[in-house]
Amino acid sequence: MTDEEQARDLLDRATRLPDDLTPPVQRMIRRGREQRRMRTTQRTLAVGLVAVLAVVAPPAIRAINHRTPYQHQSATVRPFGPTGAQLAKYRWSKLPPSPLGPRQEPLLVSAGRYVIELGGIGKHGSTNDGAAFDLKTRRWHKIAPVEVNVGFDQAVTAWTGRELFVTDGVPANCSPRPNVPGCEPRAGLYDPATNLWSNTLLPTEMFGLRPVAVAWTGRVVELAALNAHRDRLAVGAYNPVTGRWRVITPRLPAEHRPQLIQMVATYNRVILWSEWAGKTEPNGLTDSGIDVFAFTDNGPSPVAAWRNVTGKWPQGVEVGPPIFTGNSILLPPNMQWCVGRCLQNIELHVGFFADPLTLRKITTVPADLAAPFGQFIWTGRAIISVFVDDRAPHPVLVNHLDVYDLATRTWRALASPGTHTTAFPVWTGSRLLVVTHTGATLVLHR
Repeated sequence: MTDEEQARDLLDRATRLPDDLTPPVQRMIRRGREQRRMRTTQRTLAVGLVAVLAVVAPPAIRAINHRTPYQHQSATVRPFGPTGAQLAKYRWSKLPPSPLGPRQEPLLVSAGRYVIELGGIGKHGSTNDGAAFDLKTRRWHKIAPVEVNVGFDQAVTAWTGRELFVTDGVPANCSPRPNVPGCEPRAGLYDPATNLWSNTLLPTEMFGLRPVAVAWTGRVVELAALNAHRDRLAVGAYNPVTGRWRVITPRLPAEHRPQLIQMVATYNRVILWSEWAGKTEPNGLTDSGIDVFAFTDNGPSPVAAWRNVTGKWPQGVEVGPPIFTGNSILLPPNMQWCVGRCLQNIELHVGFFADPLTLRKITTVPADLAAPFGQFIWTGRAIISVFVDDRAPHPVLVNHLDVYDLATRTWRALASPGTHTTAFPVWTGSRLLVVTHTGATLVLHR
Protein backbone atom coordinates (compact mmCIF):
# COMPACT_ATOMS: atom_id res chain seq x y z
CA MET A 1 0.00 0.00 0.00
CA THR A 2 1.35 3.42 -0.97
CA ASP A 3 1.77 6.35 1.45
CA GLU A 4 -1.19 8.14 -0.14
CA GLU A 5 -3.43 5.09 0.24
CA GLN A 6 -2.37 4.67 3.88
CA ALA A 7 -3.16 8.31 4.67
CA ARG A 8 -6.57 7.99 2.98
CA ASP A 9 -7.33 4.80 4.98
CA LEU A 10 -6.32 6.50 8.23
CA LEU A 11 -8.61 9.49 7.59
CA ASP A 12 -11.47 7.19 6.64
CA ARG A 13 -11.12 5.21 9.89
CA ALA A 14 -10.89 8.39 11.91
CA THR A 15 -14.27 9.54 10.68
CA ARG A 16 -15.85 6.38 12.11
CA LEU A 17 -14.26 6.57 15.60
CA PRO A 18 -16.23 7.70 18.69
CA ASP A 19 -16.41 11.40 19.48
CA ASP A 20 -15.15 11.13 23.10
CA LEU A 21 -11.46 10.61 22.28
CA THR A 22 -8.89 12.92 23.83
CA PRO A 23 -6.68 15.37 21.90
CA PRO A 24 -4.66 15.41 19.72
CA VAL A 25 -6.58 12.53 18.09
CA GLN A 26 -9.77 14.61 18.35
CA ARG A 27 -8.29 17.30 16.09
CA MET A 28 -7.26 14.69 13.52
CA ILE A 29 -10.77 13.24 13.51
CA ARG A 30 -12.35 16.68 12.96
CA ARG A 31 -9.92 17.39 10.12
CA GLY A 32 -10.72 14.09 8.42
CA ARG A 33 -14.47 14.68 8.71
CA GLU A 34 -14.13 18.22 7.32
CA GLN A 35 -12.16 16.99 4.31
CA ARG A 36 -14.75 14.29 3.65
CA ARG A 37 -17.60 16.78 3.85
CA MET A 38 -15.67 19.14 1.55
CA ARG A 39 -15.22 16.42 -1.08
CA THR A 40 -18.91 15.56 -0.89
CA THR A 41 -19.87 19.25 -1.24
CA GLN A 42 -17.55 19.71 -4.21
CA ARG A 43 -19.08 16.74 -6.00
CA THR A 44 -22.57 18.14 -5.37
CA LEU A 45 -21.63 21.60 -6.61
CA ALA A 46 -19.96 20.16 -9.71
CA VAL A 47 -23.09 18.18 -10.61
CA GLY A 48 -25.24 21.26 -10.01
CA LEU A 49 -22.96 23.47 -12.11
CA VAL A 50 -23.12 21.05 -15.03
CA ALA A 51 -26.91 21.05 -14.81
CA VAL A 52 -27.05 24.85 -14.76
CA LEU A 53 -24.68 25.17 -17.70
CA ALA A 54 -26.77 22.72 -19.68
CA VAL A 55 -29.72 25.08 -19.33
CA VAL A 56 -27.96 28.45 -19.48
CA ALA A 57 -25.15 27.87 -21.98
CA PRO A 58 -27.17 27.53 -25.22
CA PRO A 59 -29.01 30.88 -24.80
CA ALA A 60 -25.77 32.53 -23.70
CA ILE A 61 -23.93 31.21 -26.74
CA ARG A 62 -26.74 32.38 -28.99
CA ALA A 63 -26.62 35.81 -27.33
CA ILE A 64 -22.88 36.06 -27.95
CA ASN A 65 -23.26 35.05 -31.57
CA HIS A 66 -26.01 37.60 -32.09
CA ARG A 67 -24.54 40.46 -30.08
CA THR A 68 -24.45 43.91 -31.58
CA PRO A 69 -21.16 45.29 -32.93
CA TYR A 70 -20.86 47.71 -30.04
CA GLN A 71 -21.18 45.47 -26.97
CA HIS A 72 -17.46 44.72 -26.81
CA GLN A 73 -16.74 48.23 -25.61
CA SER A 74 -16.81 49.27 -21.98
CA ALA A 75 -19.32 51.86 -20.85
CA THR A 76 -16.77 53.44 -18.52
CA VAL A 77 -13.16 54.28 -19.29
CA ARG A 78 -10.77 55.51 -16.63
CA PRO A 79 -8.76 58.65 -17.43
CA PHE A 80 -5.38 57.93 -18.96
CA GLY A 81 -2.49 59.81 -20.53
CA PRO A 82 -0.82 63.08 -19.51
CA THR A 83 -2.78 65.95 -17.99
CA GLY A 84 -3.02 69.38 -19.57
CA ALA A 85 -0.51 70.73 -17.07
CA GLN A 86 1.94 67.98 -17.99
CA LEU A 87 1.47 68.53 -21.73
CA ALA A 88 2.20 72.24 -21.29
CA LYS A 89 5.73 71.23 -20.21
CA TYR A 90 6.37 68.99 -23.22
CA ARG A 91 8.97 69.95 -25.81
CA TRP A 92 9.52 69.34 -29.52
CA SER A 93 12.22 67.13 -30.98
CA LYS A 94 13.17 66.09 -34.48
CA LEU A 95 12.85 62.52 -35.70
CA PRO A 96 14.08 60.97 -38.96
CA PRO A 97 12.31 62.63 -41.94
CA SER A 98 9.58 60.92 -43.95
CA PRO A 99 10.90 59.05 -47.00
CA LEU A 100 8.05 60.52 -49.04
CA GLY A 101 9.67 63.95 -49.05
CA PRO A 102 8.04 67.39 -49.40
CA ARG A 103 4.31 67.47 -50.15
CA GLN A 104 1.05 69.18 -49.27
CA GLU A 105 -1.94 67.69 -47.43
CA PRO A 106 -0.93 64.07 -46.96
CA LEU A 107 -3.02 61.81 -44.74
CA LEU A 108 -1.43 61.12 -41.37
CA VAL A 109 -3.15 58.36 -39.40
CA SER A 110 -2.39 56.58 -36.13
CA ALA A 111 -2.51 52.81 -36.69
CA GLY A 112 -1.52 50.97 -33.53
CA ARG A 113 2.24 50.65 -33.43
CA TYR A 114 2.59 52.78 -36.56
CA VAL A 115 1.78 56.22 -37.90
CA ILE A 116 0.88 55.94 -41.58
CA GLU A 117 1.44 58.74 -44.12
CA LEU A 118 -0.50 58.44 -47.39
CA GLY A 119 -0.70 60.47 -50.57
CA GLY A 120 -0.65 64.22 -50.68
CA ILE A 121 0.13 66.77 -53.38
CA GLY A 122 3.67 66.70 -54.70
CA LYS A 123 5.48 68.60 -57.44
CA HIS A 124 3.62 66.72 -60.15
CA GLY A 125 0.16 66.60 -58.58
CA SER A 126 -1.61 64.02 -56.43
CA THR A 127 0.36 61.02 -55.21
CA ASN A 128 -0.71 57.58 -54.05
CA ASP A 129 2.40 56.32 -52.26
CA GLY A 130 2.79 55.80 -48.54
CA ALA A 131 5.16 55.31 -45.62
CA ALA A 132 4.95 54.00 -42.06
CA PHE A 133 6.68 55.31 -38.94
CA ASP A 134 7.37 52.62 -36.34
CA LEU A 135 6.77 54.12 -32.90
CA LYS A 136 8.99 51.47 -31.25
CA THR A 137 12.03 51.70 -33.51
CA ARG A 138 11.42 55.38 -34.41
CA ARG A 139 12.17 54.66 -38.05
CA TRP A 140 10.31 55.23 -41.30
CA HIS A 141 9.92 52.79 -44.15
CA LYS A 142 8.01 52.97 -47.41
CA ILE A 143 4.98 50.70 -47.60
CA ALA A 144 3.73 48.52 -50.40
CA PRO A 145 2.01 50.41 -53.23
CA VAL A 146 -1.74 50.23 -53.68
CA GLU A 147 -2.51 47.97 -56.64
CA VAL A 148 -5.97 49.42 -57.28
CA ASN A 149 -7.18 52.98 -57.65
CA VAL A 150 -8.25 53.66 -54.05
CA GLY A 151 -7.50 57.38 -53.86
CA PHE A 152 -6.18 59.33 -50.85
CA ASP A 153 -7.38 62.81 -51.78
CA GLN A 154 -9.55 64.05 -48.87
CA ALA A 155 -10.10 60.42 -47.93
CA VAL A 156 -11.73 59.12 -44.77
CA THR A 157 -9.92 56.55 -42.64
CA ALA A 158 -10.65 54.11 -39.82
CA TRP A 159 -8.25 51.89 -37.87
CA THR A 160 -9.81 48.49 -37.13
CA GLY A 161 -7.10 47.33 -34.76
CA ARG A 162 -5.53 45.30 -37.54
CA GLU A 163 -6.03 47.17 -40.81
CA LEU A 164 -6.28 50.77 -41.94
CA PHE A 165 -9.49 51.34 -43.93
CA VAL A 166 -9.15 54.25 -46.38
CA THR A 167 -11.18 55.58 -49.32
CA ASP A 168 -12.05 58.82 -51.07
CA GLY A 169 -14.69 57.16 -53.25
CA VAL A 170 -13.55 58.98 -56.38
CA PRO A 171 -10.84 57.17 -58.37
CA ALA A 172 -8.31 59.59 -59.82
CA ASN A 173 -8.16 60.34 -63.55
CA CYS A 174 -11.52 58.79 -64.36
CA SER A 175 -15.22 59.19 -63.70
CA PRO A 176 -16.65 56.95 -60.98
CA ARG A 177 -18.91 55.02 -63.35
CA PRO A 178 -19.53 51.31 -62.76
CA ASN A 179 -19.28 50.49 -66.49
CA VAL A 180 -15.70 51.77 -66.84
CA PRO A 181 -13.09 49.15 -65.83
CA GLY A 182 -10.83 50.41 -63.07
CA CYS A 183 -13.09 53.33 -62.25
CA GLU A 184 -15.34 51.61 -59.73
CA PRO A 185 -14.95 53.23 -56.30
CA ARG A 186 -13.03 51.06 -53.88
CA ALA A 187 -11.73 51.15 -50.33
CA GLY A 188 -8.27 49.95 -49.45
CA LEU A 189 -7.32 48.04 -46.30
CA TYR A 190 -3.66 48.13 -45.30
CA ASP A 191 -2.18 45.68 -42.80
CA PRO A 192 1.05 47.23 -41.41
CA ALA A 193 2.10 43.94 -39.80
CA THR A 194 2.31 42.17 -43.18
CA ASN A 195 2.79 45.27 -45.37
CA LEU A 196 -0.04 44.09 -47.59
CA TRP A 197 -3.03 45.84 -49.15
CA SER A 198 -6.45 44.38 -49.85
CA ASN A 199 -9.45 46.20 -51.29
CA THR A 200 -13.20 46.10 -51.45
CA LEU A 201 -15.65 47.47 -53.99
CA LEU A 202 -18.02 50.02 -52.47
CA PRO A 203 -21.76 49.27 -52.72
CA THR A 204 -23.36 50.40 -55.98
CA GLU A 205 -25.52 52.81 -53.96
CA MET A 206 -22.30 54.76 -53.28
CA PHE A 207 -21.13 55.04 -56.89
CA GLY A 208 -20.67 58.72 -57.69
CA LEU A 209 -20.90 59.75 -54.02
CA ARG A 210 -18.12 61.18 -51.88
CA PRO A 211 -17.35 59.52 -48.53
CA VAL A 212 -17.66 62.15 -45.80
CA ALA A 213 -17.71 60.25 -42.49
CA VAL A 214 -16.60 56.89 -41.14
CA ALA A 215 -16.84 55.02 -37.83
CA TRP A 216 -15.37 51.73 -36.60
CA THR A 217 -17.75 49.91 -34.25
CA GLY A 218 -15.48 47.07 -33.22
CA ARG A 219 -16.91 44.72 -35.83
CA VAL A 220 -17.87 46.76 -38.90
CA VAL A 221 -16.77 49.95 -40.64
CA GLU A 222 -19.74 52.27 -41.17
CA LEU A 223 -19.24 54.66 -44.08
CA ALA A 224 -21.43 57.64 -45.01
CA ALA A 225 -21.28 59.31 -48.44
CA LEU A 226 -23.00 62.27 -50.14
CA ASN A 227 -23.51 63.15 -53.81
CA ALA A 228 -22.18 66.36 -55.36
CA HIS A 229 -25.56 68.11 -55.11
CA ARG A 230 -25.75 67.18 -51.43
CA ASP A 231 -29.26 65.87 -51.60
CA ARG A 232 -28.63 62.12 -51.43
CA LEU A 233 -27.09 60.12 -48.59
CA ALA A 234 -25.87 56.53 -48.57
CA VAL A 235 -24.56 54.61 -45.57
CA GLY A 236 -22.91 51.21 -45.75
CA ALA A 237 -21.49 48.78 -43.20
CA TYR A 238 -18.43 46.73 -44.15
CA ASN A 239 -17.36 43.62 -42.25
CA PRO A 240 -13.59 43.08 -42.77
CA VAL A 241 -13.85 39.46 -41.58
CA THR A 242 -16.46 38.39 -44.13
CA GLY A 243 -15.51 41.02 -46.73
CA ARG A 244 -19.18 41.90 -47.22
CA TRP A 245 -21.08 45.19 -47.35
CA ARG A 246 -24.60 45.93 -46.16
CA VAL A 247 -26.42 49.13 -47.10
CA ILE A 248 -27.94 50.70 -43.97
CA THR A 249 -28.98 54.15 -45.18
CA PRO A 250 -31.45 55.81 -42.77
CA ARG A 251 -34.71 57.25 -44.02
CA LEU A 252 -34.33 61.02 -43.68
CA PRO A 253 -37.32 63.32 -43.08
CA ALA A 254 -38.97 64.61 -46.24
CA GLU A 255 -37.40 67.74 -47.78
CA HIS A 256 -34.39 67.54 -45.44
CA ARG A 257 -31.54 67.57 -47.97
CA PRO A 258 -28.33 66.41 -46.22
CA GLN A 259 -25.54 68.96 -46.55
CA LEU A 260 -22.95 67.81 -44.00
CA ILE A 261 -22.62 64.49 -42.18
CA GLN A 262 -20.79 63.58 -38.97
CA MET A 263 -20.66 60.16 -37.37
CA VAL A 264 -19.18 58.51 -34.26
CA ALA A 265 -19.33 55.04 -32.70
CA THR A 266 -20.03 54.87 -28.96
CA TYR A 267 -20.12 51.82 -26.67
CA ASN A 268 -23.61 50.76 -27.75
CA ARG A 269 -24.49 52.43 -31.05
CA VAL A 270 -23.45 54.74 -33.89
CA ILE A 271 -24.63 58.36 -33.84
CA LEU A 272 -25.11 60.19 -37.15
CA TRP A 273 -25.70 63.94 -37.51
CA SER A 274 -27.20 65.25 -40.76
CA GLU A 275 -27.06 69.02 -41.21
CA TRP A 276 -29.88 69.62 -43.65
CA ALA A 277 -31.31 72.33 -45.87
CA GLY A 278 -34.98 72.68 -46.76
CA LYS A 279 -36.94 74.81 -49.15
CA THR A 280 -35.85 78.33 -50.02
CA GLU A 281 -38.50 80.88 -49.07
CA PRO A 282 -39.50 83.88 -51.27
CA ASN A 283 -37.44 86.15 -49.01
CA GLY A 284 -34.30 84.22 -49.96
CA LEU A 285 -33.94 82.40 -46.64
CA THR A 286 -33.58 78.64 -46.56
CA ASP A 287 -34.92 76.52 -43.77
CA SER A 288 -32.21 74.43 -42.13
CA GLY A 289 -31.57 72.24 -39.11
CA ILE A 290 -29.87 69.12 -37.80
CA ASP A 291 -31.28 65.58 -37.71
CA VAL A 292 -29.68 63.12 -35.29
CA PHE A 293 -29.99 59.36 -35.77
CA ALA A 294 -28.82 56.41 -33.68
CA PHE A 295 -28.09 53.01 -35.20
CA THR A 296 -28.10 49.81 -33.18
CA ASP A 297 -27.75 46.67 -35.25
CA ASN A 298 -30.27 44.51 -33.43
CA GLY A 299 -33.05 44.06 -35.97
CA PRO A 300 -33.67 42.36 -39.30
CA SER A 301 -34.18 45.65 -41.16
CA PRO A 302 -31.27 48.14 -41.41
CA VAL A 303 -33.70 51.01 -41.92
CA ALA A 304 -35.68 50.03 -38.83
CA ALA A 305 -32.45 49.89 -36.83
CA TRP A 306 -32.10 53.69 -37.12
CA ARG A 307 -33.95 55.84 -34.59
CA ASN A 308 -34.46 59.57 -34.84
CA VAL A 309 -33.01 60.89 -31.57
CA THR A 310 -32.85 64.57 -32.50
CA GLY A 311 -34.77 65.61 -29.40
CA LYS A 312 -33.44 68.94 -28.13
CA TRP A 313 -30.17 68.79 -30.02
CA PRO A 314 -29.04 72.39 -30.84
CA GLN A 315 -30.37 73.22 -34.30
CA GLY A 316 -28.35 76.34 -34.98
CA VAL A 317 -24.80 75.05 -34.48
CA GLU A 318 -22.64 73.13 -36.94
CA VAL A 319 -21.44 69.74 -35.73
CA GLY A 320 -17.66 69.39 -35.80
CA PRO A 321 -15.84 66.03 -35.92
CA PRO A 322 -17.13 64.20 -32.82
CA ILE A 323 -14.79 62.20 -30.58
CA PHE A 324 -15.91 59.35 -28.30
CA THR A 325 -13.84 59.55 -25.12
CA GLY A 326 -15.15 56.30 -23.64
CA ASN A 327 -17.46 58.16 -21.25
CA SER A 328 -18.84 60.98 -23.40
CA ILE A 329 -18.92 62.51 -26.87
CA LEU A 330 -16.63 65.50 -27.30
CA LEU A 331 -17.77 68.15 -29.81
CA PRO A 332 -15.35 70.90 -30.90
CA PRO A 333 -16.39 74.57 -31.16
CA ASN A 334 -18.15 75.53 -34.35
CA MET A 335 -20.02 78.18 -36.25
CA GLN A 336 -23.69 78.91 -36.54
CA TRP A 337 -25.47 76.49 -38.88
CA CYS A 338 -27.60 78.11 -41.56
CA VAL A 339 -27.95 77.96 -45.35
CA GLY A 340 -27.71 80.99 -47.62
CA ARG A 341 -28.28 84.41 -46.04
CA CYS A 342 -28.70 84.12 -42.26
CA LEU A 343 -30.99 86.25 -40.15
CA GLN A 344 -28.28 87.12 -37.66
CA ASN A 345 -24.54 87.57 -37.56
CA ILE A 346 -22.34 84.49 -37.63
CA GLU A 347 -21.53 83.38 -34.10
CA LEU A 348 -18.97 81.02 -32.63
CA HIS A 349 -20.29 78.34 -30.29
CA VAL A 350 -18.05 76.67 -27.73
CA GLY A 351 -17.31 72.97 -27.61
CA PHE A 352 -18.89 70.61 -25.09
CA PHE A 353 -19.12 67.06 -23.76
CA ALA A 354 -22.40 65.22 -24.44
CA ASP A 355 -23.86 62.15 -22.76
CA PRO A 356 -23.55 59.23 -25.25
CA LEU A 357 -26.94 57.83 -24.24
CA THR A 358 -29.13 60.92 -23.87
CA LEU A 359 -27.01 63.27 -26.04
CA ARG A 360 -27.59 65.98 -23.45
CA LYS A 361 -24.85 68.49 -22.79
CA ILE A 362 -22.76 67.48 -19.77
CA THR A 363 -20.34 70.38 -19.59
CA THR A 364 -19.00 73.04 -21.92
CA VAL A 365 -15.40 73.67 -22.92
CA PRO A 366 -14.53 77.38 -22.61
CA ALA A 367 -13.47 79.08 -25.83
CA ASP A 368 -9.79 79.05 -26.65
CA LEU A 369 -9.26 82.77 -27.23
CA ALA A 370 -5.90 82.19 -28.94
CA ALA A 371 -7.42 79.75 -31.47
CA PRO A 372 -11.23 79.95 -31.32
CA PHE A 373 -11.71 77.76 -34.41
CA GLY A 374 -9.37 74.99 -33.32
CA GLN A 375 -10.04 71.35 -34.10
CA PHE A 376 -9.84 69.00 -31.12
CA ILE A 377 -7.51 66.10 -30.38
CA TRP A 378 -8.44 64.01 -27.32
CA THR A 379 -5.50 62.64 -25.30
CA GLY A 380 -7.39 60.84 -22.53
CA ARG A 381 -7.10 63.60 -19.91
CA ALA A 382 -6.81 66.76 -21.95
CA ILE A 383 -7.84 68.44 -25.22
CA ILE A 384 -5.32 69.73 -27.74
CA SER A 385 -6.66 72.50 -29.97
CA VAL A 386 -5.23 72.65 -33.50
CA PHE A 387 -5.93 75.71 -35.65
CA VAL A 388 -6.29 75.13 -39.40
CA ASP A 389 -6.25 78.17 -41.68
CA ASP A 390 -8.71 77.40 -44.49
CA ARG A 391 -7.97 80.73 -46.18
CA ALA A 392 -4.59 79.52 -47.45
CA PRO A 393 -4.29 77.80 -50.86
CA HIS A 394 -3.68 74.64 -48.88
CA PRO A 395 -4.88 74.42 -45.26
CA VAL A 396 -1.93 75.46 -43.12
CA LEU A 397 -1.44 74.40 -39.53
CA VAL A 398 -0.52 77.55 -37.61
CA ASN A 399 2.70 77.08 -35.66
CA HIS A 400 1.10 77.14 -32.23
CA LEU A 401 -1.09 74.69 -30.34
CA ASP A 402 -3.05 74.97 -27.12
CA VAL A 403 -4.12 72.42 -24.51
CA TYR A 404 -7.20 72.45 -22.28
CA ASP A 405 -6.60 71.22 -18.72
CA LEU A 406 -9.76 69.48 -17.49
CA ALA A 407 -8.66 69.81 -13.85
CA THR A 408 -8.34 73.60 -13.88
CA ARG A 409 -10.73 74.25 -16.81
CA THR A 410 -8.18 76.56 -18.40
CA TRP A 411 -6.29 76.71 -21.69
CA ARG A 412 -2.51 76.62 -21.76
CA ALA A 413 -0.14 77.31 -24.65
CA LEU A 414 1.91 74.39 -25.94
CA ALA A 415 5.47 74.74 -27.15
CA SER A 416 5.66 75.92 -30.75
CA PRO A 417 6.94 73.43 -33.34
CA GLY A 418 8.55 76.41 -35.09
CA THR A 419 7.19 75.57 -38.53
CA HIS A 420 3.97 75.16 -40.51
CA THR A 421 2.60 71.89 -41.80
CA THR A 422 -0.30 70.73 -43.94
CA ALA A 423 -0.61 67.27 -42.36
CA PHE A 424 -2.96 67.21 -39.39
CA PRO A 425 -1.04 65.91 -36.33
CA VAL A 426 -1.83 62.59 -34.65
CA TRP A 427 -1.84 61.56 -31.01
CA THR A 428 0.05 58.30 -30.50
CA GLY A 429 -1.14 57.63 -26.95
CA SER A 430 1.65 59.52 -25.20
CA ARG A 431 3.02 61.95 -27.79
CA LEU A 432 1.94 64.29 -30.57
CA LEU A 433 3.52 63.62 -33.94
CA VAL A 434 3.48 65.84 -37.04
CA VAL A 435 5.02 65.75 -40.50
CA THR A 436 5.78 69.14 -42.04
CA HIS A 437 5.38 70.18 -45.66
CA THR A 438 9.12 69.62 -46.11
CA GLY A 439 8.89 66.02 -44.91
CA ALA A 440 10.44 66.70 -41.51
CA THR A 441 9.05 64.66 -38.60
CA LEU A 442 8.50 66.35 -35.23
CA VAL A 443 7.31 64.91 -31.94
CA LEU A 444 6.00 66.68 -28.83
CA HIS A 445 7.13 64.70 -25.79
CA ARG A 446 8.26 64.90 -22.17
